[in-house]
Parts: sequence; C-alpha cells; structure tokens
Amino acid sequence: MLNKGIRPSYVTFVVVLSACDHVGLVTYGFDHFESMANFGIEPRLEYYACMV
Repeated sequence: MLNKGIRPSYVTFVVVLSACDHVGLVTYGFDHFESMANFGIEPRLEYYACMV
C-alpha cells in the first residue's frame, strides 16, 4: 500500500493485526501496532483486542 501511495486506514490496521494474530506473527503484529502513530491513528479497543 505504501509503495502505491495509499495510506492505511483504521480498518486496515484491524485486519492486519487480526491476520497476524491468526497466523502467530506476534512480533510482526506488534511492529504494525507501533507504526499506527506514524499515520495519526490512535489505538482503539479493536486494536488492543487483536494484540491480546
């Protein structure tokens, strides 16, 4: 997405974090969780649920 100039939305991060959770990529998911601030997205309940 970033290579094409498309900024991720809050929905994009929910999907990515959920996918990382389902396949066991915890570190990868945590990296994306931390990168949300770079796009001005505040952590919401949905994100924390995925991280747990």
